[in-house]
Amino acid sequence: MRRIYPQKIVGHWDRFVEGLNVSTLAFFELVESLLAERGIDGVIAMRVVWPEGGPFSPRRHYLQVNFDTIIFIVGAVPIGNATYFSWWCAIADRGITAWLVDRALFGWMFRLLLRPTTFYRVDTVRAYEHALHASLTTAVDNLSKAKGLRSLSEEDRKPVLLDLVGRFE
Repeated sequence: MRRIYPQKIVGHWDRFVEGLNVSTLAFFELVESLLAERGIDGVIAMRVVWPEGGPFSPRRHYLQVNFDTIIFIVGAVPIGNATYFSWWCAIADRGITAWLVDRALFGWMFRLLLRPTTFYRVDTVRAYEHALHASLTTAVDNLSKAKGLRSLSEEDRKPVLLDLVGRFE
């Protein structure tokens, strides 16, 4: 599977943790194992590379986690004796669906036919978002505890959730 380009960002979370220097790939391994323990059907996690800037800029590793049309891009950047952790939650239709719903005149109609808003769909997306977020914060807590650092506070755990339902209307 390849890197997927998000169409609309619907949520974000980030934390800078002093005293916790973790390699990006080691963090991804821990998050992947915590996700696997949850046993969520339909989740696909893979490592991807995104450029820092233009086409000739250095590349960064990210963990891309897909579920239905929801995609999470997870990052971990070691900086000195600290690590910056983040995730971006986005909508990413793929294939013919992406092409149809992006049409200017009739895209709204295809969206209603192909991806209608239902309580089940919104609940499923939110549940998945909570499961991934919990896996990430658990990973950060486990690594912090191993280094003798405090766990994330309740305030540190709060993601910024944007208008997810508006995308489906």
